[in-house]
Amino acid sequence: MVTVWLIRHGESHANMGRTTAHPAAVELTEEGLNQARQIAAAFPHAPVLIVSSPYMRAQQTALLTRQRFPEVLVDEWPVQEFTYLSPPRFKNTSASDRRPASDAYWTLANPLHVDGDGAESFADLMGRVQAMKDRLRDTDGGLVAVFTHGLFIQAVLWSSFISTIELNATSMKQFRAFTSGFNLPNGAIIQLRFAEDGFWMSDIQTAHL
Repeated sequence: MVTVWLIRHGESHANMGRTTAHPAAVELTEEGLNQARQIAAAFPHAPVLIVSSPYMRAQQTALLTRQRFPEVLVDEWPVQEFTYLSPPRFKNTSASDRRPASDAYWTLANPLHVDGDGAESFADLMGRVQAMKDRLRDTDGGLVAVFTHGLFIQAVLWSSFISTIELNATSMKQFRAFTSGFNLPNGAIIQLRFAEDGFWMSDIQTAHL
């Protein structure tokens, strides 16, 4: 049975409300780098695989764990953050600047809607979530560390609680309500265990920070 650590990246400049050029290029703050060190120290033993999102802030967070366990296989999977707003449209903006467009996206609640170049639909996100689950279930066993992002982790959890997901306005609104129901701090870890008869999830772990 595989045990998965879903790890949210450390604090980034976007998390601090600063303007950013592109979601894939956002870097960690000094505090985020410190959180990455704390995450690396939290492993009781080497994982069998270290997975990272292609986004810079997740890769920077994973780097300290990679350096602690240089013998461990490293891979990049499409577990990047849900980018539902077109990056070219919102270049050099902050989260506050994007808030009206973000609210409009979730109000529209169209799972097939794509905002523009570089954006993805809610259906695309859920497809990536399922693809990750399938790959993890095919893993022989041991501990897999997945360095990823807040909304992506929440999508994994939400989809794991629901036996069948119909991609429609109702499910999008349910997901939005789910994400608003709890806070996932930077550097937090959630442990999952996938088995043929279901899955187990830990509490949100922050004691290492």
